[in-house]
Amino acid sequence: MTMATTDRYDPAPGTEYPFSISDIARQAVKLLGDDWHAESGYWGVTGEITTQDGTRFIVGVDHEGDLYVHADKNTEPTFLLNYFDCTSSSLGLEEVTKRIVAVILDIA
Repeated sequence: MTMATTDRYDPAPGTEYPFSISDIARQAVKLLGDDWHAESGYWGVTGEITTQDGTRFIVGVDHEGDLYVHADKNTEPTFLLNYFDCTSSSLGLEEVTKRIVAVILDIA
């Protein structure tokens, strides 16, 4: 049996994606204001955003790779693709965050 080797074309750990989902959540509360709070989900693959009154929003990616916001009051997540084209790899943290905030304010 041979051990798996790292392909020389694999990205170095931490370099494939410039930010995590929890980074988006933490950046969003900076735009939403002092009454909002963010927590990272496990491994940074989700972000939880809450208001002072306890309303909770989860930012995540589904099994198909679509970015979504899920609000406590909704039974189904609100997918950003319904609002904006968030598939472009050229979008940075600031632009994705602005889009997340727009969705949260729309469904809040």
